[in-house]
Amino acid sequence: MNKLKTETQLPQTIVMPSAFVLKKCTCCNLEFPKTEYYFFAKVIKQQNKSGLAIYHSYRAICKSCNNKKGEANRIKKRCKEMNCDVSDYRENWKKQYSETRTKYKTETTKSKYHSKNLTDTYIKQLYRSVKVPKEMIETKRLLIELKRTLKNN
Repeated sequence: MNKLKTETQLPQTIVMPSAFVLKKCTCCNLEFPKTEYYFFAKVIKQQNKSGLAIYHSYRAICKSCNNKKGEANRIKKRCKEMNCDVSDYRENWKKQYSETRTKYKTETTKSKYHSKNLTDTYIKQLYRSVKVPKEMIETKRLLIELKRTLKNN
């Protein structure tokens, strides 16, 4: 006779990492893994009777939908400034861009654009550095303006 082992087996609980837990975006209704790669993390601090409770969760909207909403809000804001309709934004933006930029050719026959408005960000890009002191920015702005006036006269 064969003796069969009869062991009681406990139900196995599989602990799944958060990458396998899916979360649904409320904007596009697509499911993504519940990670910081797809959703922005948020920390909620709430005062309870027992003290301060801290909850870690994720936003309801995925990062791609959040970027699209931010882009739409930026376009609406620019349309208010330019007094145009959202549907005509691209045409008006191209017209405004061509008015504020001048194109010139270098010796290497590459075309470059220079801004007529010497903003701080434009000058920081010239230095290709993250931290540029205000004094350096002002000095560079004055040098560029001087060179442009000398070149035009």
